[in-house]
Amino acid sequence: MHHPIQEIAEQRVLGRRSIPQARKARLALVAATHPFLIGFFCLAATVAVLLYLDQFTPIATWLPWKLAHLWFWLGVFVAGCVGLGRVIVRWALAEAGVVSSLESFVLMFAVGVAAFALLMDAAGALHLFHPALAVALPAVGILAGVSVGAPPKSSSALNRVRLWRWRGDLVDLGVVGFGALGVGLVYLHVLDPGALNYDAHWTHVPIATEFVRAGHLV
Repeated sequence: MHHPIQEIAEQRVLGRRSIPQARKARLALVAATHPFLIGFFCLAATVAVLLYLDQFTPIATWLPWKLAHLWFWLGVFVAGCVGLGRVIVRWALAEAGVVSSLESFVLMFAVGVAAFALLMDAAGALHLFHPALAVALPAVGILAGVSVGAPPKSSSALNRVRLWRWRGDLVDLGVVGFGALGVGLVYLHVLDPGALNYDAHWTHVPIATEFVRAGHLV
């Protein structure tokens, strides 16, 4: 049996130990809420800055919204081309099990762009150049690509493509930074109306404009 004095001492020790545990629980709770509080204040500050800038230049007229509109339709076009190319490549390479996933995707996109152009020529010959065609044709490509299903798995060595992984060293940082800078410079140059060269001004843009105006190939 424990002596009463010993029991009192043990209770005091347990009480002292319970105080740090409760404090640790409160600190853990506060630490868990820090990311949410920081995110809330950052969001509130962003909204405040946008409301302030909207007084001088309406947010609805900002260039990123127009670019987002173009990026969306560009994504629809790319998805439609990949879908068309997937159907054709899967049919053409049904017996080939040595084509890697990366090579298949490149073939799908290239073949899909060619198929999309041929379908546009056929639609133009049939006087089907209407605004609805710009949505219907990519939608058909997307649905066709989805209906094909997943490609069969192959154990070929070509299918085991080594993916690049971020290591965090200076070489990776330099390569990614240089690539991002190059893409940014190219994209900024494309946004300039002066980037249209002589061939585009006198051939590509006028011919496409006439096709749209007439509703068919001219």
